[in-house]
Amino acid sequence: MSHGLRRASRRRRYFRKDAAAGGLALVERRFCDGIGAKEIPTDFPVTIRARHVLDFARGLTMHAQIGAARKVLLKDALKRGLSPISTSLNAR
Repeated sequence: MSHGLRRASRRRRYFRKDAAAGGLALVERRFCDGIGAKEIPTDFPVTIRARHVLDFARGLTMHAQIGAARKVLLKDALKRGLSPISTSLNAR
């Protein structure tokens, strides 16, 4: 692999890492907003749950990419108590 290709690969890796960190920060901030609005208990494990949400979203994305039906994705989301997702899926 040439030096230029290695550098491009490294840049892509850093970009993905930064994007993942940014997504985690957004979910954490939303949870903190919920705590501030007293919608979520103050002892809520923000970082852990934010990671769980992102991991679950990645899983749904992978299932969708391999052809899972919308009904199956919705059912999986509902099983895990993600009703806001169900609302947006039904709207489409």
